[in-house]
Amino acid sequence: GVDLALIKLARVPFGAQPARFGDFSEVRNGEQVFVIGNSLGDGMCITGGIVSDRKRVLQGKTLLMTDCAVNGGNSGGPIFNGKGEVIGAIVSSRVHQDGSATEGMNYAIPSYIVQEFLSGKHTAVKVS
Repeated sequence: GVDLALIKLARVPFGAQPARFGDFSEVRNGEQVFVIGNSLGDGMCITGGIVSDRKRVLQGKTLLMTDCAVNGGNSGGPIFNGKGEVIGAIVSSRVHQDGSATEGMNYAIPSYIVQEFLSGKHTAVKVS
């Protein structure tokens, strides 16, 4: 029910530190969050905002909603809490039928679902 791609590195760069997952049950509406991505392909950027709704149901899927600025290139990027823990993976903005996006309504797959994928709980399709 979610579109999530995971990439496995053949070699981890020297000095790289793994990101830690936050406990999603502790995420609260109004909490400050940050999104990291490659917005519009112009290089790394960080945007900040709040959790607008921790359990927004959209097309039958429960997603985290944030008002962080999200553009093409942010999809798949992490959303962090104030402790630097990953609480989700950005997936989309709300798009109207005319193709325009609604500002301040952006969505992320909750971290517990990402962790379920990492543990092998969900069926995956491997693409080389």
